Amino acid sequence: MDTLDNADNKIIELLYIESVIKIYIDDNKLYLVLYEKNMEDNQLLQLYETLEMFYEVCKKKNKRFFFVIDFRLYNQHPTQFQLLKKCVCFLNKHRDFYEKYKISTICIVDCYAIKIALNVILKIYTPVRPFVFFNTIEEIVFDTTL
Repeated sequence: MDTLDNADNKIIELLYIESVIKIYIDDNKLYLVLYEKNMEDNQLLQLYETLEMFYEVCKKKNKRFFFVIDFRLYNQHPTQFQLLKKCVCFLNKHRDFYEKYKISTICIVDCYAIKIALNVILKIYTPVRPFVFFNTIEEIVFDTTL
C-alpha cells in the first residue's frame, strides 16, 4: 500500500497490478482504474479482497464514499459473460453495505461497447445507490446530498 502526495490530499494506493488494475483512495473517493489487459481469476479475487478490506474500514469508521470506476484505458472486449456474472454476485453480496456507505457509483466511459456491457449488468443488478455515467473525469460532479 503506497501513499502518494497529491497537492493537499493524500492518495492511498490499495492495489496495483500492472496493465490490469489500480485501486486507490483520494479523500472520500475510491477509484478503480481498469487498464488494457483482462483480469485473470486470481487478480479478480485480489480486487474483491481489496474492496472488502476497504468496506470493513468504512464500517469501522462509519465513512461514506463515492466509487469511481474509470474505463477510459480499458480496451478489451467487454462481453465476458462469466466475468459479468461474478461482478453481479459480488455486488449482490454487498447490497446492504452499499445502501449505507456508498454515496454513488460513477463510471467514466468513453467507449460505446463498454457502456452496453455496463447496461447489461444494470439489467440483472439493480443498484441501491445512484449509478451515473460520464465521458470524462472533468465532467464529474460529486453530489454529497445523495
